[in-house]
Amino acid sequence: MEQVVLELIDIWHFGLSILLVSAKNNDELAAQIEADLVIDASGADFREAVEVFAEKTLATKSFSVASFGVLMGAAGLTFEQLYASYVGKNVLNFFRQDKGYKEGNYIKNWDDGREDNEHLAEIVQQLDTSRADFRDAVYNALDSRYPK
Repeated sequence: MEQVVLELIDIWHFGLSILLVSAKNNDELAAQIEADLVIDASGADFREAVEVFAEKTLATKSFSVASFGVLMGAAGLTFEQLYASYVGKNVLNFFRQDKGYKEGNYIKNWDDGREDNEHLAEIVQQLDTSRADFRDAVYNALDSRYPK
């Protein structure tokens, strides 16, 4: 399920990017996202929620925040997990770049044979997301695990 959550975070990242690029006013966009992002934990089947989300995406050629909320509920993803995982994934993307991703030098599978995403999921679960230095703490934890 951790991998599913990471994939949902990727979807959130790209969906949010689409919304930000097309927004005329970021404050209005934030208010709309706040209104639309309701975690629907009414017991929706995850596969059905994925189908509905995909159908709406294809029909509207846009990102449906409300349908994403249904996905979150079906996956058992909370707002705090969304926040922590989103920040963590952004940090991982910067970390990859700093370690030579573009140049082809980055090692995605670390010494223990696990992917960087798996390490990230562990790190995010272990850290206090309310820390003022949460982003830096994630980066430092990744760096301490990365093969030297």
